[in-house]
Amino acid sequence: MNIIRLVSLLEENGFPVDYAYGADFSPRMVQTAQQEARVSLPPTLAGKLSFYVARNERLLDDLAATRATPPEDLVGSFDLVVGVNTFRYCHRLGKGPACAADIYRLLRPGGVCINIDMNDRFPAFRSRFKDATRDPAEVYIPSLEEYASPFKTAGFEIITKENFCWIPHSAGAALTLSCRLASPLLNLVARSHAMRSLVVARRPT
Repeated sequence: MNIIRLVSLLEENGFPVDYAYGADFSPRMVQTAQQEARVSLPPTLAGKLSFYVARNERLLDDLAATRATPPEDLVGSFDLVVGVNTFRYCHRLGKGPACAADIYRLLRPGGVCINIDMNDRFPAFRSRFKDATRDPAEVYIPSLEEYASPFKTAGFEIITKENFCWIPHSAGAALTLSCRLASPLLNLVARSHAMRSLVVARRPT
């Protein structure tokens, strides 16, 4: 869903896409995304978009394996890498640094990584009752600094590190309008408690 919309926005705003890869660890999700792209995109744009089964914590090796190419062929070949609601799982596995290092290798010098994930300070993401019955590692949400730290370690320049967004992704028209109107005030008084954490990092030129 994210990459299908992203490639459309890039093309609409004058940034032609040579190729784009979508990755997920679930073969079923990959198959569904392939079908969605064929339905949602013009044939010329859909032909530039490919989907692969790949885990975040082994992104480079898994992409290379599913494409049947050496990992070296992918190194330095991307301008942009975007992750939405993915990096916290690497953190829970203790693989955050490995994932950030793979992204660093995939990007060309000057390439950018955008990471969007849950904010641990947003109260609705927490349920003391549910969390008490589960493995703490399975429900752990990193802090904003914990999201950013692996990218710093990998050698990235951190461009943006902030919390944002007060609109639930499943909101209807009325709730979206209400949250949009309230966002300036909420950002003023409680920005650190917004729904999402955002880290934008650049590989140095």
